[in-house]
Order: sequence, then C-alpha cells, then structure tokens
Amino acid sequence: MTENFDFPCSDNIHTIKGMINIPASVIDQKAVILILHGMSEHIGRYAEFQQVMGNRGFVTVAYCILSGTPNPDPFIKVERLLCMAIPKIRGLKYRSRFVDRLGVGSYNNKIISPTTKFDWLTRDVEIAQQYEDDPLSGYIFSISGYCDILTMLDYVSNSKHVDQIPKDLPIYIFSGGQDPAGDFGKGVMKVYLALKKIGMQNVYLKIYKDGRHEMLNELNRNEVYEDIKVWCYDQIVKEENAL
Repeated sequence: MTENFDFPCSDNIHTIKGMINIPASVIDQKAVILILHGMSEHIGRYAEFQQVMGNRGFVTVAYCILSGTPNPDPFIKVERLLCMAIPKIRGLKYRSRFVDRLGVGSYNNKIISPTTKFDWLTRDVEIAQQYEDDPLSGYIFSISGYCDILTMLDYVSNSKHVDQIPKDLPIYIFSGGQDPAGDFGKGVMKVYLALKKIGMQNVYLKIYKDGRHEMLNELNRNEVYEDIKVWCYDQIVKEENAL
C-alpha cells in the first residue's frame, strides 16, 4: 500500500512531499528504509525501488528534499570562490552554467559516445532519456544550492565529525565503477578506507564494475536491489541475535 504525505519545511515557506509504501502484512514488515534523492531530481525516479523493497517486506519512506548530494569534483576550490563572489553580483538564486560545468555539467564528457546529455547517470538509455525529458530533473543548481553543498562537504569531511560516527553502525557503500562523480570507484574506496581507519566495525563496500552513477537505475538494478535486501536481512539477523 502506497500513500502520499506532506509536512511543513523548517523554513516555514515550502511544503515537503513524500510517499510511504507499507507491506500488506504486519508480519512481513522487516524494517524501514528511508530513500533520499540526489541533485536535480525527485523521489518519483525511485518508485520502482520503493515498490520492490516493499514487496520484500520493508516499509519504504521517500520524500523530496531542497538540496542534494555532494560533488567531489577537483574544481571544488574554484567553485567555493565563485559561490562567495557571484551572489554579491547576481544574487543567491542565480543559476550559473559556468559553475555547473565545473561540476556535474562536465561528467557526460567522460562517457564515450553518449546518446543523451545524462548518459553518465546510467547505461540504461531509456532512463537517461526520461531524465533529460523530465522538467523536474536535470536543472542547474542555484548558486545558493552549490553553496549549501560546499558547506555540507566541509562538515562531513571534518575529522571531528567523522570521529563521532558510532563505531558499530552498519554501513553499506555501493557505487558504479564507471561513475565519474565517484572518480570511477577511487573516491568511493577512499571513503571506505577512511571509515575503516577510524575503527568502523561493520562497513561493507561493493563496486559494480560497469555501473555508472545511479546504481538503483542501472541495467543491473535488480542485482543491486537483491544485494541491498540481503545486506539488510543480515543486519536484522545480527540485531536479533544480539538481543
């Protein structure tokens, strides 16, 4: 059963909209999965994943957020300077194609013979085309949005905050080996090794060799769904055995 819901945003201006999928049987409910979308998109793009995990006994909750995922591009220092300067001239809501090209706007250049502007997202050409045609996806982030991302990057990269992560927290990291945003697996590996270095006891990494940025929308997404299900089940069993 899928239901829509909404609640007021903390800025007292916007309304956050979401969807919750609840398995028909209470007995079948294993856990709750919270789904957050990335930059320049919306939760509707993950309806298939939400439905599949619901069918496998998970309550799934997804809602639209006002910002998105961080950008680990090497031009980040330039972007930070631009994000400080441009608002003074153009305002926080200005959308700069130049700043965008320094970040996510350049990723498709790293794909050989692309058929859409967003082939870097997935090898599934149909989904990439749907993204390009979707008026609610693929838009350029505002300068304010990029400033928020850079601020978030500073926060999550600070060793003081990283050290506060509970060492027994289960973490499953997965990524595409051909994802330019993750430096083709190298950036994701750095995150994994950093977590292991601070003593994380239950962190697992899987890189899908040929996958790109959106593994939940990739050609082998059913494999990805199954891997997530198995990992979640393993964590549930560990938790039950620890009681």
